[in-house]
Amino acid sequence: NIIKEKYFPYLRLHLQVIQFFFKPIVEFFNEFRGHVITVAPNLAFSNKSKAFIQSLNVHFLQKIFHFEGKINRFIFGHFFK
Repeated sequence: NIIKEKYFPYLRLHLQVIQFFFKPIVEFFNEFRGHVITVAPNLAFSNKSKAFIQSLNVHFLQKIFHFEGKINRFIFGHFFK
């Protein structure tokens, strides 16, 4: 419990940093994904390329969250041994 109290400010700061960096990227990609879906018919994309673009976005988001998880595991593993 003492450890938690000692490192809690660091954890809170760390989470704020992650949100600060990741939020814009995630928001951008969500926007981009919506944009691609709505614009795609107008650009006469094939369904294949639409699906490809969407899967790219999903893959990128998964990478971001995977990275975020790694950072969290490192921080928690480091502080809460």
